[in-house]
Amino acid sequence: MHLFLLAGEPSGEQHAARLVKALREIWPDVRLSGTGGPAMKAAGVDLILELEQMNFMGFVEVVKHVGRIRENFRRVKQHLKANRPDAVILVDYPGFNLRMARWCHRQGFRVIYYIAPQVWAWKESRVRTLRKFCDLVLCILPFEEEYFRTHGVKAFFVGHPLADTAFEVPSESARMGLALFPGSRPFEVRNLLPVMLEAAVHLGEKDVTLAVPEGFDRGLYAPYLGTSSLKVHFCSSDEALAQARYAFVKSGTSTLQAALHNVPFLVVYKGHLLSYWIALRLVKVPFVSLVNLLAGREVVREFLQHQVTVENLVDEGRKIRDDASYRQRQVENFAQIRKLLAGGLHAQRAAQRIADFLSVQPTAN
Repeated sequence: MHLFLLAGEPSGEQHAARLVKALREIWPDVRLSGTGGPAMKAAGVDLILELEQMNFMGFVEVVKHVGRIRENFRRVKQHLKANRPDAVILVDYPGFNLRMARWCHRQGFRVIYYIAPQVWAWKESRVRTLRKFCDLVLCILPFEEEYFRTHGVKAFFVGHPLADTAFEVPSESARMGLALFPGSRPFEVRNLLPVMLEAAVHLGEKDVTLAVPEGFDRGLYAPYLGTSSLKVHFCSSDEALAQARYAFVKSGTSTLQAALHNVPFLVVYKGHLLSYWIALRLVKVPFVSLVNLLAGREVVREFLQHQVTVENLVDEGRKIRDDASYRQRQVENFAQIRKLLAGGLHAQRAAQRIADFLSVQPTAN
């Protein structure tokens, strides 16, 4: 058995690495190749491209790196033609992977999409691509299975990977300090980290923790730290949240991490102005945070684009740090989110769905 996994950004490759471990429990001798980062490499995946060659997001960023992206397509296609894996597993990363799904299907590969793209939020036309070119779609949000099935997609909800994490939640009195999640893409760090740091100073913080993906180059953050009076401690997302009293979190998977750790937080996002303008006309949901989307209401405050100011972060930061009733309302809502995500054995459920599908399908070779 040879499987190819295509991940293109940090959170997706972390989830892919856990899936790989579960797949090896079913097929100990499975051959694995793909694109990704250090977690996938440590899990035994033979990487043909690494994250720093693929991690682009936003309309303007994609246009700026179009040559690199075309080369990535060429490299992946060349590898697949030469090695003919039994299936291609596409992990999140929809801008690239949906195009790859079309090509793989036409080449006769079986296509599995793991962590379904959020077409219900924007670019709903992409659901046709999933229906036509993907043989199996694995969803991590509870409402997605019904949504995709009503659109003719063979989809299964397998739970959310973050809900699998077992950790002790410290008492309220044991929580201290501020955790920062400015993202891992250069334009995100450039737009968000300086504002986060300045707001932390105005809030009277002396030390902050800065969440960095495992194995990621910390040099990306260095230019923004030298002028700050804060002492910054680098650590993983889980480590940053383990003792944090509150957090500033870039929109994305990290919002769920914060909720699952019961850490009150606010959400920020600021991209290129043109990218934001285009997104406003395409996005069809009222929130950008997964926590708010799952709850169906505003559980945490969101500050987007021009709203990402030191003043806004200080005002909201003070409330989530110091107002006991305000903090408690967030924590109570987080408990409801946790129940929705079907915690436990996510990777094993996803791997078993893949195994069941491949066991009854003819080989692609």
